[in-house]
Amino acid sequence: MDANQVDELDQPLEHEQGSKTLDLVERTEELIRATEDHAAEMAERSAAAVAHLQEEMRLAERVLEAAETRRRVSEAEVKQLTAKLEETERTWQERIDSLTSELKASVEQTERAYEERIASLNDELGGLRVRAERAEDRAEKAEHALARVQDTLQGILKVRAPSAERGASGRPRKAAGRA
Repeated sequence: MDANQVDELDQPLEHEQGSKTLDLVERTEELIRATEDHAAEMAERSAAAVAHLQEEMRLAERVLEAAETRRRVSEAEVKQLTAKLEETERTWQERIDSLTSELKASVEQTERAYEERIASLNDELGGLRVRAERAEDRAEKAEHALARVQDTLQGILKVRAPSAERGASGRPRKAAGRA
């Protein structure tokens, strides 16, 4: 084999290798382009996801701020209502204490008035009892005096009417009560 033949043989080999190399370079370029396209698509998706997440974060921050504002407003309302409740409780307690004090004073005053009235009625009752006892004594004395007057009158009447008082024996009877 001579050098020409070797050169002829080497040419298709070189052509084949060049074509393979070119094919390999083209495939590598396609892979690189596909990888770059995929990377660009992934970067776009990532950027879109980041933008979406940033928007959601802004919305979440607004919701959080609104919730915080409502919480502060609610706390202020609770504070006002608590103060109002405490003031109302204090007012009612003062009113209850005042009414209790007034009722206590009224009960004590009524008790004193009843005690004074009872004492007055007891005094009047005592006076009436004394007057009743005196009246009974006077009535008893009057009855005794009346009985003596009756006895005296009967004695007088017996002395004056001897004929009516004489019995069957004809002698005058002794008057009752005389000895």
